[in-house]
Amino acid sequence: MDYYLGVDLGSTHIKAMIVAENGLILSYCSKPNPVKRIDGRVRQDLFHLLHLAQDTIDECIRDCGLNENKIACLALSSQRGSFAFFDNTGYSPLFSWEDTTKPKNLNLTSKVKIATLDTLFIQHLTKEKKFITDPTHASYAKFETTAAEKAEVVPSNSHFGTYRGIPIKASVADQAASLYALDHPAILTLGTGAFLLHEVEETPSKEGSDKLYSGVKTSSGKVLYTEIELTTLAPILQNLVFHFSPQRCYTDLESLAAGTFHSKGLFYHPELKEFKGFGSSIGICEWSRSLIEGFTFSLKDMIDQMQKRQHALFAVLPVSGGVSRSNYMMQLLSDLSGISLIRPRCLDTDILGSIKLASSNPLTKLLEEETTFQPQTNSILQDSYAVWKRAFYETP
Repeated sequence: MDYYLGVDLGSTHIKAMIVAENGLILSYCSKPNPVKRIDGRVRQDLFHLLHLAQDTIDECIRDCGLNENKIACLALSSQRGSFAFFDNTGYSPLFSWEDTTKPKNLNLTSKVKIATLDTLFIQHLTKEKKFITDPTHASYAKFETTAAEKAEVVPSNSHFGTYRGIPIKASVADQAASLYALDHPAILTLGTGAFLLHEVEETPSKEGSDKLYSGVKTSSGKVLYTEIELTTLAPILQNLVFHFSPQRCYTDLESLAAGTFHSKGLFYHPELKEFKGFGSSIGICEWSRSLIEGFTFSLKDMIDQMQKRQHALFAVLPVSGGVSRSNYMMQLLSDLSGISLIRPRCLDTDILGSIKLASSNPLTKLLEEETTFQPQTNSILQDSYAVWKRAFYETP
């Protein structure tokens, strides 16, 4: 039997998973990845991240009890758009994809190299000094305006080197990996951020080309997709849990939110990062409900925007990522959008997508439907959404 090692270099966690070809997960390891967020600057310690990732992989291999020669391949999924630059004097910090302060033109010279996280990790892990990336990472990086030396772009299922004798057979950007794993024209991933992806058949006009990305090439040809994002999702919800939940777990937060029929006019907009409707009667339940509803309303707007952009009407939408574990939030979104949301058994679809590509194993058991949230009539939620829209989008 073959075994596959999948690695996810995520924004807030580094994860590793060993999966048997029959879909059984032998070991799973996740470690928090520190992020510094100050006034729009979002940076990470590159070398801490690289060593943390290597430790996570080693622990995952150790926990499964397999000898390395039993593992057929290593498959890599990375936070796309994060990058660093370096020369013979040293490295910059890792500029996160969330960073809103990084300049469009870094004014780097040809003596400097610039690379996304996958390239930096492959160099660190393999010691082979390969300076390569794949089309999915390259389409996010958009390094065309810099004179710095850029990594060679190779197919996503190339040979990227070896680690502990295990061949690295795939490297894919996280969102592209999830799209490939779920094999659906549109998906919604809910993790550090919220991302709604939709495949496109033709290259749009130049005006919208900066929002077009390369997916994993399939048997039917090249995959292109467009994306709408809500940059910060999980960190805000985690902070809310930490400050308000007695047990400091998300289930308690959901219970608090469900403890009131409405938020008593308190509304939150996650993109505007603004509250409206403070009142003396507002308590923990209303705070919790206003935040969860605020994200739900913004996700509904994302879905409407994508449907309008693509001239499509979604009946079914696969969801994945850590926040999609919330049955409460997923049911609210289904009720509000009128769309059936399908959640797979394993939510680490970025890891599964990279393994699927590296091994040619469809991983059907792990990607099969676990839960479907069917839309139900919820007039209170619809009324709250209408008031939320008026509060933030209508001029007084």
